[in-house]
Amino acid sequence: GEEFLLALVGSTTRDAERLAARVLGVLAEPLIETRNGPLRVTASLGWAVHPFFEEAVERMSLERVMALADAGAYLSKRGGRNQAYGVLPGVEPLEPARVASSEDAPALLAAEDGRSVRLVRVAGPSTRPVD
Repeated sequence: GEEFLLALVGSTTRDAERLAARVLGVLAEPLIETRNGPLRVTASLGWAVHPFFEEAVERMSLERVMALADAGAYLSKRGGRNQAYGVLPGVEPLEPARVASSEDAPALLAAEDGRSVRLVRVAGPSTRPVD
């Protein structure tokens, strides 16, 4: 799969959540006819909003926020695909140094959900077989 980055300048968390749902829905709409029958496209998305901390913009760089979004995409893939995970600030401070763009990042986010991050899952349309 290919990876894409959408930068939503001046957007809110709710805007990003709506866009994730819309992208999942639009990708699933067209059916691709194959020899083995129709095929529906799915996606695994991750997103985060920059600035991550509205009250302290300089606390989390754009690169680190992108790493959070990337980790959200990996959570989506591990969770069965055709979904999106948004990564938002939690009730406890997330130390930017703990966010690495590595294989460990999705596990860290899952472990920290409800504390230093809040994960928002957006499910894509059903991928039931097409009649």
